Amino acid sequence: MPPDNSCLRLSGPLRSPAAVVLIAALAIRAGVLWGLPGGFARDIDGYAAVADNLLRHGVFGYGERATAFRPPLYPILLAAVRAPGWSWTWGAGILHLVLGVATVALAMSLGRRLGLGEQAWIAGVLTACDPLL
Repeated sequence: MPPDNSCLRLSGPLRSPAAVVLIAALAIRAGVLWGLPGGFARDIDGYAAVADNLLRHGVFGYGERATAFRPPLYPILLAAVRAPGWSWTWGAGILHLVLGVATVALAMSLGRRLGLGEQAWIAGVLTACDPLL
């Protein structure tokens, strides 16, 4: 009688290549966040400063002066993760983790809608490999 290898077969949602890509994207991004926790400490473009000012003064800008120099969505999201008292480093890291995995999922969804069918997971892999996405 042959050995029972049923425990080695993937079943359920892990059978889907898309699920494997999402789990891999989550694991890789979480690993980078854990391994380089100070990566979000520098605020080269001033987004965290605008978010901090939004929390302190209720003004989207610097000090009491409003500005349209920065697009609003990212500083607002940073302010949202900072409001519960999380550090900038971990708050921004968790935000990027969620947004990064969501971007991979959206790339695969878009690939399916554009006709890639079962190969839409390739769009997810390419998106997951881009460090800026």
